[in-house]
Amino acid sequence: MKQIILSSAFMATMAGGLFAQNANVQIIHNCADPLADSVDVYVNGAPTLDNFAFRTATGQLSLPAGTYVVDIAPKTSSSVAQSIFTDTLTLTASTNYTVIANGLLSGPVNTAFNLYVYANSRTTAAVSGNTDLLVFHGATDAPTVDVTVAGGSPTLSNDLAYATFNSGGYIELPTADYSIEVRDASGAVVVAGYEAPLQTLALTNSAITVVASGFLAPQPGQASFGLYVALPTGGNLIPLPVSNALVQIIHNSSDAAADSVDIYLDGAILLDNFAFRTATPFVNVTAGVSHTIAVAAKTSTSASQALATFPVTFAANETYIVVANGLLAGPVQTQFNLYTYAMGRTTATNSANSDVLVFHGSTDAPTVDVTVAGGNPTLANDLAYATFNSAGYLELPTANYQIDVRDQTGATVVATYDVPLQTLNLGGAAMTVVASGFLAPAPGQPAFGLYVALVNGGNLIPLPLSNTSGINENNTATFRTYPNPVQDELIIDQNGSVADAIEIVDVTGRVVYSQNNISQSVVRVNTSSFANGIYTVRVIAAGNVSQQKIVVGNN
Repeated sequence: MKQIILSSAFMATMAGGLFAQNANVQIIHNCADPLADSVDVYVNGAPTLDNFAFRTATGQLSLPAGTYVVDIAPKTSSSVAQSIFTDTLTLTASTNYTVIANGLLSGPVNTAFNLYVYANSRTTAAVSGNTDLLVFHGATDAPTVDVTVAGGSPTLSNDLAYATFNSGGYIELPTADYSIEVRDASGAVVVAGYEAPLQTLALTNSAITVVASGFLAPQPGQASFGLYVALPTGGNLIPLPVSNALVQIIHNSSDAAADSVDIYLDGAILLDNFAFRTATPFVNVTAGVSHTIAVAAKTSTSASQALATFPVTFAANETYIVVANGLLAGPVQTQFNLYTYAMGRTTATNSANSDVLVFHGSTDAPTVDVTVAGGNPTLANDLAYATFNSAGYLELPTANYQIDVRDQTGATVVATYDVPLQTLNLGGAAMTVVASGFLAPAPGQPAFGLYVALVNGGNLIPLPLSNTSGINENNTATFRTYPNPVQDELIIDQNGSVADAIEIVDVTGRVVYSQNNISQSVVRVNTSSFANGIYTVRVIAAGNVSQQKIVVGNN
């Protein structure tokens, strides 16, 4: 931006009023017409502001009271004769003015370029400790709106129409950081959410002007809609950031038809070929407005091919865990859905802990209790399908645990799992544990297990079944593995049986090998790429799991 210039010719024009009482004037360039991206301003024929840029403001100009002729010319002008707009501006002594240049140089009369003047403007807050806001609607294609604090109350501006200032004048707010919403005239529909960081911007005791600027539906080369702040000192207008929420999506739908899916957000592809038992990292999503999430087959080419759609609205500055779960075809109570947990966490509240959120996502599993091995303490009580743990996050000192999944009475252990929080270096971390798969899988369906989603996303980490016996765990010799230790090839001999699935898991719980739809009793696994170490071989059949330890020692 070129420096704002008060020319010597203009100052000469003002000389006759040196001893007159003055008015203070701030001029804000908010005309989003590309032809007026920068303009030259002439006052009483004298060049006054050279190359005055869109979304900039002058400081407080002290001018003698009186009437002035204001001309706007292209930024390449050399004289007032090239003016493309002329208006008069009358200033009263000892009065502050805010003048906003706004509108279109060519277009409908109701949005034509004009100067909009607010008298009795402020340069400081009326009450110490506050920040005073003057709001102006300057977006030519935006309807009448309300402006509220996030959540809908209190209302800051009611029925604010284009080219008008807030009817109540300045909004006097205690200086703090706010989330605000722009709503339709009914107040029911949120159009956009913004952050107003008054405290962060050190605006205590200041008076500022907030302008709605740009186009809701911009054409190429046009400025997009936003809220911008003009400070009394002038300069570039400060954009108010759009309100965001943090969202992590976990794919836990065991339906074979949803092994991988495409996810669309508001019609645009968000996740392509999003695989079962994977999670996104936490991502920023625009808050305060209604979004449409569409889930489509992995071969889809557009959101119109969606298998299911869901309207969602995220609150500003909130953190969400969203679990995609259920069956695309099946009983109503287990149909595919998005299950949302607000107040999610990206880190543990105490750096010495690991915070664990538990979700029951196994469609054929009953309501369960989850306890530390032995039955005490209870970590999740009466956890039903499609619900998060009612107590919220479990805040556990970081260590390696064994946990029991028990029936609803708490008396019968269904399975026991290792939870190696310390081994996985999860001190200070927050995570989500999901019950996943089928207790009684049909051919091709994933078997039941507990899986961990970390905040950085990626493949979910399976929790290994513990060496402690449980009802659905069988540690007897239902299969053989050899050689052990193994170098290049492991043979898994199922003694004539054929399992539903075979997995090999490393000591961190990461699945390094998996195979479904087993067709042979003897399975050969190439282990030449495995790192040296101890692994667990899991053979899953009819909901039962047998497991054995092996040692990989490649040369």
